[in-house]
Amino acid sequence: YSAIALVRIDVSKVQLHLHPGQIEPERPSDIKLLKPAGLIPIADQEKTIAAFNGGFKAIHGHFGVMIDHQTLIKPTRGLGTIAIYDDGHIEIGEWGKEIIESLEITSLRQNCPPLIINGAANPAVFIDDRDTWGFILNSDITWRTALGITQDQKYLIYAVGNDLTAPTLVNTLLDAGAYSAMQMDVGKYFAHFYTYTPNTDSVTSKTYKLTEESLLAQMTNNPHLYLKQAPRDFFYLTMP
Repeated sequence: YSAIALVRIDVSKVQLHLHPGQIEPERPSDIKLLKPAGLIPIADQEKTIAAFNGGFKAIHGHFGVMIDHQTLIKPTRGLGTIAIYDDGHIEIGEWGKEIIESLEITSLRQNCPPLIINGAANPAVFIDDRDTWGFILNSDITWRTALGITQDQKYLIYAVGNDLTAPTLVNTLLDAGAYSAMQMDVGKYFAHFYTYTPNTDSVTSKTYKLTEESLLAQMTNNPHLYLKQAPRDFFYLTMP
């Protein structure tokens, strides 16, 4: 059997941020990021309630990335894209169709073709194609993560589970109400979802303002991953 955890996120009550890792994504030498790479900005930590993994490494595909209106990797037509706009609203869809270039996009992240398009499974999900989806085939059973959004764009749906094929992940997201969805990172070591509370310990709070709890106990234990120097990009959620 497969076990999948789902997190339903009310986007009217939180703000989503995309943050660069220390190493990923690759970026031109002339790009000066406005935020320190690899950790949730200190100024945001008292408002942070959760954080979760991004997508594949740049070397594994030309997956577009924009952070704070700065394009680190130019987006590619046809790829699944999560876009965060200046007014805070979020869209997930195919670049060049549901999502098009706009000066109002603050940040974006691409990763493979969409899993779900307009409320239906992408037929390509049922085809094993390493050139399109990466080294791990869609029929392979492994840890997978994904992010979906409801048709009214009021809720994000984060999904993570062990022993999953891509079609199983898609069917679960559809059952959960996702109208559009894209696959995020794959593999147990890269599947992370943490919730945060203020650190009240008199000793450790001098180093870390937050304490974290993994969504699933089976997730790889990587204490303070997004509070120090995470090598890869990630998303985090803050309260107003």
